[in-house]
Amino acid sequence: MSDYYELLREEMGIPADCPFTGQPCYDEYQCGECEISDEYRKWLESKKMEFFMPMIPPTSTHQERGHIIDSKGRHRFYNRSNGEAEAKLRAHLAQHIPSKPYTGPVQVLCKWCFPIKGKHSDGEPYTNKPDADNLCKALYDIMTALGFWEDDKQIYSSITEKFWADVPGIYVRIIERGDTHA
Repeated sequence: MSDYYELLREEMGIPADCPFTGQPCYDEYQCGECEISDEYRKWLESKKMEFFMPMIPPTSTHQERGHIIDSKGRHRFYNRSNGEAEAKLRAHLAQHIPSKPYTGPVQVLCKWCFPIKGKHSDGEPYTNKPDADNLCKALYDIMTALGFWEDDKQIYSSITEKFWADVPGIYVRIIERGDTHA
């Protein structure tokens, strides 16, 4: 069993021993095998943040392009304005800016919860547009501009999920790997 926890600690960047007590610590995984110091608990908490932004998630993305056919029959593509959606995201994200930006590699989990329509139920996968791979681009750009991290290239792992939900909104969890928080 301890090999499993060591693999988890290594993957999450948690040191094998508590930097304050020098004892192995698995409490982050709530196994109850050890006690950790308040200092170490604070250090762990500085590595992770999570929040939920209740809202109707925007469905326009950076990737959307407009299309017209000009008078000569040629197809013309243009970038659509995404200003309203980005302003909505910025206003909600501004309430959750960390006290210090993350400086090391980060894993980001985003769960987009869309309001239930029709025969769908709470927690059911949302398979409509927008595509999951396009949803987070604007979100990450805004988070970078607001100072969640120094640069979105620090995101080494991005998990995006879409669901139908009784309570619409966006859930975000950030975990920094390693001991590099500024």
